[in-house]
Parts: sequence; C-alpha cells; structure tokens
Amino acid sequence: TLKSSNLLCPIVSDDVSISINPSPIVSLAPFSSLCNYSQPLDLSGGTPDDGFYRVEGELATVFTPSNYGNGDYSISYEYTNEFNCKNLVSQNISVLECALANSININLLKIYPNPTSGEINMISGNLLDELMIIDQTGRIVFQSKVDSKVYNYTFDSDIENGVYSVIISQNGYKSSYKLTLLK
Repeated sequence: TLKSSNLLCPIVSDDVSISINPSPIVSLAPFSSLCNYSQPLDLSGGTPDDGFYRVEGELATVFTPSNYGNGDYSISYEYTNEFNCKNLVSQNISVLECALANSININLLKIYPNPTSGEINMISGNLLDELMIIDQTGRIVFQSKVDSKVYNYTFDSDIENGVYSVIISQNGYKSSYKLTLLK
C-alpha cells in the first residue's frame, strides 16, 4: 500500500503491484588452451541456448587463434530471457606458441608478396599438403589440397582488403602466417 500526503491535502492511499522479473542464470563452459596455429574454434558451451558470443567485446561465432596471437582473450556469452532481462558470463581462452619437433621449417617456406594486391606465391622446400585462408571473423575464404612445392593463389575480386591468416599444412603439421590484402 502506497500512502501520500502533504499539509494541504488529505492522506491518499492506493494499492500498487510491483513485479520483479528474474535475471536469467547463464553459464559458459571453460575453454581449453589452443596453439597459435590451431583450427578456428566454433564458439559453444553457453547456456541457456539462443544467446550470443563476443570475443574481446566483438560479436563472434568462431575464435581463430591465428588472428589474435599469443595471450589470453576474453570470450563472453550473453543471454536475454522472455522478460527482456539480460545476463552474461565470461571465460578466458589462452593462445599458446606451440613448438613441434617436426613443425614446418619456416626458412624453407616463402609467401610473397606481403602485402599483396591480390595474388600470392608460395614456394617451399617440402611438399605443401593443404592451404587455407581465413578472414578476421574466422570465415574460411579459401581451402584447397595442394600436393606441390609451388602454389599460386589469386583472391576473388569480391574479397575485401584486410588481414588474413594463411594456414599451410605440410607433413601433418600446420603453420600460420599473416597476410595483408590491399587492392
């Protein structure tokens, strides 16, 4: 019951109903550490379903380690319930420099020019098994089996300027390189 009065007016009272809607209970499973050359990780583990993820504050559906470099990064999951109440939770993911005894010998692999206006050349002392090019949102722009020591690639004309990750596979090992496209 709400009562109001002042010196010139009589006391007035009225019943008021107040509803307090519950905030959603949100959780996010912890992430395992990734190597800097690991494949993009589809973001998942947030509950309840139908929320959205952010990496370092930016909306995202995948986390691509090679786009971030070594270090710890915040991934948050936000959910809005039927009462339009929001809640979020965050976990860190670590990107590590992973040395492999038989990793790709970067001295035997050349990718040029960088920056490029659209065409890149790759020359290796070993056979290249696979090439993958990923944009900064984690979208795979190009992926192909190679089976050659020399490979040329030309970006499609609709691909925008930006920084891309070039992931090369050789003998079952992967290595990631940054490439800038400036048309």
